Amino acid sequence: MMPKSLRSLLVTIICHYREDNLVNCTIDSNNLLWNDLNSDQILAADTILKSVVDLNSQKCFYIDEPGGSGKTFLYRALIQKVNFIGKKSLIVAWTGIAATLLPGGITCHSAFSLPLDPTSVKFPRLTQTKKEFLKSIDLLIWDEASMALGTALEIVDLIFQDLMGIKTPFGGK
Repeated sequence: MMPKSLRSLLVTIICHYREDNLVNCTIDSNNLLWNDLNSDQILAADTILKSVVDLNSQKCFYIDEPGGSGKTFLYRALIQKVNFIGKKSLIVAWTGIAATLLPGGITCHSAFSLPLDPTSVKFPRLTQTKKEFLKSIDLLIWDEASMALGTALEIVDLIFQDLMGIKTPFGGK
């Protein structure tokens, strides 16, 4: 069994959250990962990027490919490009391990103040700072979303609908 002090540290690392946990890219356009995407990735990335800059386009996308197909590389390129053009991104995952695979990634529990108890269905209380931060993001990437509990996805959907005042999936984010 893992020592208590190590377990406590692990929980602290996984649950740590700061509103300024955004990815900052200070690179020139010649070094963008975007330039290394394959044709399928370019199609997906262009479609998603269009939704970030065009308020009237589709906003929810689900990428389902087998392991090793380039999803993480696609996400990294999107994060880099979105930040490069001056937009904000939030990268979340259900588990701490998955969150560490992407730049700036954090757990969805931390990002949305979700309870760690999976049986709890309480609507989280968000600080005003967190509300403003969530409203300001232009791109939300939820890696391994299929691992999350359905109730967690529903709560996050309701959080964004409430914050944005729009009754569309994830408040149009």
